[in-house]
Amino acid sequence: MPLKPKEHPEPSRAIPWDCWLLHLYTASGAFFGVQAILAVIRGEMYLAFQFMMLTIFIDGTDGTIARAIKVSERLPHIDGRTLDDIVDFFTYVIVPVFAMVQFGIISDHWLVWSGVILASCFGFANVNAKTEDDYFLGFPSYWNLVALYLFCFGWPVWFNSLLVLVLAALVFAPIRFIYPSKTRPYKIPTLVLGMLWGVQTVALVVCPDILPDWWLPSSLFYPIYYVSLSLYLHKTTTT
Repeated sequence: MPLKPKEHPEPSRAIPWDCWLLHLYTASGAFFGVQAILAVIRGEMYLAFQFMMLTIFIDGTDGTIARAIKVSERLPHIDGRTLDDIVDFFTYVIVPVFAMVQFGIISDHWLVWSGVILASCFGFANVNAKTEDDYFLGFPSYWNLVALYLFCFGWPVWFNSLLVLVLAALVFAPIRFIYPSKTRPYKIPTLVLGMLWGVQTVALVVCPDILPDWWLPSSLFYPIYYVSLSLYLHKTTTT
């Protein structure tokens, strides 16, 4: 009697709703980015930063969820990384630059704001911007966080403008910056300290009137930690 050929189960045709919802979650960052722009136009700067903080939270959590439910395997024709880059460029670059110009945080001269945007364009287009071992190459265009600190500290416009141009130039620097949710060395302390810092920064835009004077300068501990660890790991992993 001839052997029956093995029957292979047909691939499931069920719609992966969880994957679609995850992509919608990622795309919602663009919606909240528009809300931030509208808040800036209305002069509601703290509300604008609240929306920006929300987009950071979305960006910081969607990738972990995507890897957990294997979105790239179950919904391969929607490129989550491209979607993420589109939303990130809008919320990390366009929205905060518009806010900084509109509120006079930096100069409205085109040489200043266009320098930031053009540098970020090349940063996002750089195929080596994210290394294989999960680092950012060059300043990773955290302009929403830069805008928040420049707004809170209230430094002179000329100083702020010079600072953002220096950071824009660092987009092209061959320096490896840690990817907080992915870079393996010191990942646990990076995530724990990042969560504490997240609480501090949210408080800066939600209830600034009740915070003590030391709150703002103390929140710099994480940016200092981030840059210091990035430079240390850059030196030790590239030599």
